[in-house]
Amino acid sequence: MLHCLLNQSEVITYARLSAVCERDGAHVYPKVCLADIFPIAHSGVSDEDYRFSLQAHFDFTVTDKDYSPTFRS
Repeated sequence: MLHCLLNQSEVITYARLSAVCERDGAHVYPKVCLADIFPIAHSGVSDEDYRFSLQAHFDFTVTDKDYSPTFRS
């Protein structure tokens, strides 16, 4: 059986963030990888930090109307 992507608290948070973002034309995305936001390739970070950036995620990322990240938690 597959796991749910969001737990009950995350579902509630996602719904509230989405409602606020919708008013301003922003977008909210759950579980965004750090490497999808930060330019880590050829950045000079250590191998350990590079691996961490590929494995870790933000619970939620809010973007503006042009899909540029503005807030992460």
